[in-house]
Amino acid sequence: MVGKERICFRHEDSLSTYEFAEESDGTQRLFDFIDLLLTNDRGAVFVVDEINRSLHPMLSKHLIELFNRVHAQDKVQLICTTHEDALMNLNLLRKDEVWFVERKTAEGSRLYSLDAFGDVKTETSVEKRYWEGRYGGVPVLNEAVLGGGWK
Repeated sequence: MVGKERICFRHEDSLSTYEFAEESDGTQRLFDFIDLLLTNDRGAVFVVDEINRSLHPMLSKHLIELFNRVHAQDKVQLICTTHEDALMNLNLLRKDEVWFVERKTAEGSRLYSLDAFGDVKTETSVEKRYWEGRYGGVPVLNEAVLGGGWK
């Protein structure tokens, strides 16, 4: 690869270097977010599907905290999907920033905000209430979905 730049990694005290392709999906995924954090466009909108894909839950949370801190004075917006319930943290996001999608059989999907549930307070365990089904947006698991033979 003469004349081409490449990214190599060295892990802690290791003498070996690793090519980008040899790194984990999570490490490679972090590079997807560089522009999200370093953009000069102060009105940018980023849309990320499954922001937590291949990332440790603590790293996903840290990424959103870092985004919020870096762009605190900007109009940069991050719209993302996730199945990571730990990100429904009201110390991380406001109620109006958490939205649910509930699939309807014939009518399409319904989109609604956590803010629609007036009784939610910052100290409330949103994650616990979500798992209890209080906010909807959870899959319906039945024999048709599971393939019949499952019990």
